[in-house]
Amino acid sequence: MKLLLMMGKVWTTGGPALLWALLWWGVALAVTAAGIPLLVWDDQFSTFVAGDWRDPYATPGLVNPPWALLLLLPFRVLPLPVAVLAQMLVYFVLLALVIRRYGRPEQGRLAALVVFSSPLALNTALELNIDWMIALGLLLPRPWSAPLLLIKPQNAAGYLASFSGRELRGWLVVVCVTLLLSLVVWGNWPAALLANLDVYGISPLVNAAPLAILGSAFGGAGVALSLVAGALLLWQAWRRQDAVLGVCGGLLWVPYLAGYSLLLPFTLLAARWPRALLVVSAGLWLAVVAAVLPLVGLL
Repeated sequence: MKLLLMMGKVWTTGGPALLWALLWWGVALAVTAAGIPLLVWDDQFSTFVAGDWRDPYATPGLVNPPWALLLLLPFRVLPLPVAVLAQMLVYFVLLALVIRRYGRPEQGRLAALVVFSSPLALNTALELNIDWMIALGLLLPRPWSAPLLLIKPQNAAGYLASFSGRELRGWLVVVCVTLLLSLVVWGNWPAALLANLDVYGISPLVNAAPLAILGSAFGGAGVALSLVAGALLLWQAWRRQDAVLGVCGGLLWVPYLAGYSLLLPFTLLAARWPRALLVVSAGLWLAVVAAVLPLVGLL
């Protein structure tokens, strides 16, 4: 009986996430098959699944620490569509676990529906990145999250504001050990990473960081607004040891955030306030429909 109850809890948490992952992966596959002029799984094809962990910065566009490619080794033996599906299944189940950990149990089903039915989930399916590693980091004991959070530090740097002093010291110890071991294995990889960043850069067209958006719209006043709002959230995160406020506050400070990385903070917010994020998701769908309809008329 206990085994059945445990299996029921696992399915309640992860089952719907797996079904949504399959649905959106199928949509992405259909977009590719239909020849619609959208980049689908470009990062996976050109950088992540294609990357060689032994010589990571020979891979075009890799601007992550080299150990990220170690986590991708199991997916390299699979055909690209299957590798993407496997990572999507992992990511969506991890998001379901994030909802369960950081949200209220009685709102978990609504939060999951809001997250996985959102246009941000579809966007993730079209251009899957490695944000699942950050989601995993948010589920591990805090000091052990360090190697994963360092893979894309802009995504969850504010998480550290919710740490106790002891947790932060442990986290920094793990950071130092990780960096020392990585220098032994890969040599002076930070220089190679910076060289890759100089060559390939980051397109400002895909920058969804509030700091960049507000700065572009309102100049210095917009930048100041983002920084002040971020500081307030980080302060509250420190006072309450609140991971959700910490991650969101940190995002208001970073200069760059890819659009496909918005699904994770959206999940954290939906876990806490699912009804408000349902309204946000509906608004995003209206914006998507308004953008797509003119294109449909041109086909």
